[in-house]
Amino acid sequence: MNDATRSFFDLLQVAVGARADLGRVRSDEEWAEIYSIALRHKMEALLLSALDRVPAEQLPSKRPMMRIYADAQKVRQKNARFDAELQVVADHYAAAGFPGVILKGQGLARLYDDPGVRTPGDIDIWLDGRTREIIRLVKSENPNVHELFCHHIDCQPFDGIEVEAHFWPSWMNSPIGHARLRRWFRAQKAAQFANKVYIGGTTAEGDTEVRPGSTVAVPTLAFNRVFVLLHIYRHLFQEGIGLRQLLDYYYVLKQGFTEAERAETVATLRSLKMRRFAAAVMWVLQEVFALEPQFFLVEPSEKDGRFLLSEVLAAGNFGQADARNTFMAKRSEGRYFWGKLRRLTRFLRYYPSEVLWSPVFKIWHFFWRHTH
Repeated sequence: MNDATRSFFDLLQVAVGARADLGRVRSDEEWAEIYSIALRHKMEALLLSALDRVPAEQLPSKRPMMRIYADAQKVRQKNARFDAELQVVADHYAAAGFPGVILKGQGLARLYDDPGVRTPGDIDIWLDGRTREIIRLVKSENPNVHELFCHHIDCQPFDGIEVEAHFWPSWMNSPIGHARLRRWFRAQKAAQFANKVYIGGTTAEGDTEVRPGSTVAVPTLAFNRVFVLLHIYRHLFQEGIGLRQLLDYYYVLKQGFTEAERAETVATLRSLKMRRFAAAVMWVLQEVFALEPQFFLVEPSEKDGRFLLSEVLAAGNFGQADARNTFMAKRSEGRYFWGKLRRLTRFLRYYPSEVLWSPVFKIWHFFWRHTH
C-alpha cells in the first residue's frame, strides 16, 4: 500500500468521524493522488465531508479545494434528482400491478451522516410479481431491452436514470446456496415491502430546482446485513468491487444490532457459505474505515482481508479501473465466458464453492436467457 492510499484511508476515516485530523499536511501532489483514488472509487464528494472536519492548516490549497467542492455540488444535485425519481419509478410499477422495494442506492444513502455525498448509480427496484409477467411488461415498454438476467431486467430510463427491475434481489452460483437464498428472500419479503420510509430531497447550493423526496419501501437493516454483503460478494466475482459499496456496508453495520440479531445474520451467512467472506470484509472495514469491534459480525480475518483489499484497490468502482478486465469488451460470448472463468480462478482458494459452480451456472443461465 503506497502513501497516497494510506492518506486516502485517513481521509475516509475523518469523513466518517473515526478520527479528528489527517496527522500531517499533504502537498498538492499528494492531494492530486488522493483525488485520483477517490475518482476510481466514485467517492470524490465524500472528500468534502472530510475537509469540513479537518483543521484549517491541513486543508489543500485553493485549486484542489475548489475542484472537490464543485464535484460535491454535482453529486448533491444528482442525489436530489434520484430522490425525487424514486417515487416516479415506484408509482409506475405499482400502477401496473407490481409494487416494489428500492434496493441499495438511495435507501442506503439515507444511513450516511450526509446522504448527499454518496454518488448514486442507478435505481434498483425489487418487484412483487411473476418473473415472466415482469419481463413481458418491461419488454412492452422497451422492445430494445437487451440485458436480461436471472434476477433482473434493464428498463427504459426514467428522466435519464437507468433502472433495473428485479424479480429477485440476487443469486448464488451453487444450486444449494441458490435454493437457500430463494427461501430466505421469500421469508423476508413481506417485511421489506411493508418498510416504507421518506427519502428526502437533498438540494445543493445554487440548484434552482427544488425537488421533493419520495415515500417508498426500502429493505430493513436485518435484510441489508445479508443482502448488501451479498451484493459486494457477487460483484467481486463478476467484474470487481470498489470502496463505495464497502462504505455502504459500513453504514449498515453502524446502525447497530443486538446479539440475537448478529447471531441470526451470521447463521444466514453460514448457510450461504459466506461466513469466510464476512470475516474478510470485517478486516477491510476495520483497516479502511476504522470500524469498531462492537459492530463486527464475525472475527476479522487479516489474511483473507488483505487479499480482498488488494482486489478492491485494483478494481475501483465495479472493476472499471481494473486493467485485467479486458475481456469485458465482450467481442464474443466465448471470449467473455472464458475471460470470466480465468478471473474466477483468483478466488478459488478462498471461495471454492461459488467458483467451482460458476461454469454450471453460466451454462444454465445462457439457456434461461434464451427462453425468457
